[in-house]
Amino acid sequence: QLNTGEAYALMVRGGRELDLNLNNTQLGSATTLRFTGELVTGDFPVVGLAPNNLEFSLVANPYQAQVDIEDLLFDADAANINIAHVWIYDPNLAVHGGYAALDMQGSGTVPLGSKATKFLQPNQSVFVQITGNSPALTFKETHKKDSGKEFTNGTFSVDHTGKLDITLRRHHQSEYVLVDGVRLYFEESF
Repeated sequence: QLNTGEAYALMVRGGRELDLNLNNTQLGSATTLRFTGELVTGDFPVVGLAPNNLEFSLVANPYQAQVDIEDLLFDADAANINIAHVWIYDPNLAVHGGYAALDMQGSGTVPLGSKATKFLQPNQSVFVQITGNSPALTFKETHKKDSGKEFTNGTFSVDHTGKLDITLRRHHQSEYVLVDGVRLYFEESF
């Protein structure tokens, strides 16, 4: 039994026609996951956050609606959570997927090219970093975003922070796939 709001890291194998003795570049048939149970509404406090500074916690979206991660992190009830970055699994990175750091300062993702966004999808989890004792995070109805709305992503905003993005790509089956990346910031106050 999977419990609402508990984060799970799992890999779905998919179709049974795949030969697990071969390399993992096979494409199988479509796989559908179905869930049953009661929908969660109202505020949903996250339980079981890591208790110590600089530890990470995997946090699950408890709603069957997308949630704006920025609204979640910058909420007045959030405490001792790193608001600069979160880490999201992107299945499109490299050959088997990988984690992308989502820069909440409006500079996109690292590595560049990741399809991760600030909108946490239903049944999706995100890693957050703890920055002090007694961390707190609560999902709220106001954090939900209607997928029919047009969202702004800061494309036309001006960023005066100097930065350098470095991406690592690997040659795989006649194409280069994104493997990893890093972003360095430059500013006088650093």
